[in-house]
Amino acid sequence: MKNIENKCMLITYADSMGKNLKALAHILDKHFSGVFGGVHVLPFFPSSGDRGFAVINYDTVDPAFGNWEDIDHLAEKYYLMADFMLNHVSIRSQEFQDYQKKGDASPYRDMFIHWNEFWPGGEPTEKDLQALYMRKAQGPYKDFTLDNGQTVRLWNTFFEEQVDIDPYAKATHDYYNRNLTRLASHGLWFALTPWPTPQSALEPPAFLWSQTSGTCWTSPWSRCGKPARRCWRRSTRIIISSRRWWTTATGYMTSLCPCCSFTG
Repeated sequence: MKNIENKCMLITYADSMGKNLKALAHILDKHFSGVFGGVHVLPFFPSSGDRGFAVINYDTVDPAFGNWEDIDHLAEKYYLMADFMLNHVSIRSQEFQDYQKKGDASPYRDMFIHWNEFWPGGEPTEKDLQALYMRKAQGPYKDFTLDNGQTVRLWNTFFEEQVDIDPYAKATHDYYNRNLTRLASHGLWFALTPWPTPQSALEPPAFLWSQTSGTCWTSPWSRCGKPARRCWRRSTRIIISSRRWWTTATGYMTSLCPCCSFTG
C-alpha cells in the first residue's frame, strides 16, 4: 500500500478514460506521467445499478473493467482508493437474495432494517416524517414480496436496486469484516459512501444509520460500537471524501471513532 502524498488525486470511473482498467493505466502512463499521486477508482465491482454504487459483491472486479491484477498494478504506482458502501447493498446481493428466499429463517434477516420494527408503535409520527430527509418522493422505504408470499417493508433510502443495512446486526458486522479484509489485501484505501447532510461535518457517513430520537440522521461514529470497530482493525487506512474537501484518518480505520485521534 502506498502512503498518501501531497499530490493531486484523479477521481474516475474504471471506464471513463478508456474502456477498462488496463486502458486507464495506459493513459495515465502515456499522458499523465507524474501528474497524479493517487487514483480513486469509483465502484468497479459487479453492480445492479446506480453507476456501480449498488454493489452485488466485493469478491471480484466487474469483468467488463478487468480483474484484481489490474487493481494491484495501479496500487503499485498510486495510492489507490475504492468505495465501500457501509449503508446499503444491492437487492441482487447474496445476502438479500438469501433473505428473499428464506424469509425469517435467513441468517441475513436482521441485516436489513424493517420499517415497522424500526419505529416505536410500528409507524412514524407526523413529526418523524417531517424530520426525514427524503431522497425519494415516496419515502425511504420499499415493499418486497418474499418467496413465501410475505410482504415486508424495508428501509430503502436511495434507489430501487439498493436496500439499507443495520450496523448493529451480527450479519452486518460479518459482512463488513469479510469484505474490508478482502479489499485491504489489495492495498486499497477506502472512501465511505459520499452523501451530504446538514447534521454532520463528515459528509460520507451522513446517511449511514438513523435513530428515532433527536435528528433522524446521525454520525455513525457515535453508533459504531466495539464489534464494528473490531471489523475495521486492519492494516489499511481510509479516506473520508467530501464534495468540498479531503482529509485522512491518522491511523487504522478505528481512528475515525470519536474516542480515537482524528485530524482534518
